[in-house]
Amino acid sequence: SLKDVPVNIITWWSGMCISISAAIACVIFDVDWVSSFTPKLGWSIFIGMISYVAVCTNSLIYRFEEAGISSLLRKVTDVLLGYGVQVIYFGDLPSITTSLGVMIIVVSVIFSGFRKIVSKKMLFNFKVRRFLFCIIETSEEVKKQSQIEEGQKDETNSS
Repeated sequence: SLKDVPVNIITWWSGMCISISAAIACVIFDVDWVSSFTPKLGWSIFIGMISYVAVCTNSLIYRFEEAGISSLLRKVTDVLLGYGVQVIYFGDLPSITTSLGVMIIVVSVIFSGFRKIVSKKMLFNFKVRRFLFCIIETSEEVKKQSQIEEGQKDETNSS
């Protein structure tokens, strides 16, 4: 389980894998290394620093969040960095479909976070949970919930 592994080891290992694969790709595709006189060198360093922060935060997320939310957040960082590279390096404004894809991913991450917060706050309110998230409960869970509600009604009636 990743919860048992120290965060710095996950970050280091992830960074090493990315660095090695990038170095191999540069050798295979004969990519020139960035020279000291490059007008976009500052942007390259900035994107590299953002990428490192993304790796660090993803390593922290894996310890506290579910795999689905972690995957969505990782996709958001990938999409936003790709969006930045497309605009900064290629000077190309992204198409409508690219912008729509970015918006869909960002909205899904925001909705996932909202859903988690609301479901924790309304853990015992079955009707609200079912209305907001269309949760299909099994008959056992419905029986448990009705028993809990009946127990609460009995306690209030007896007081």
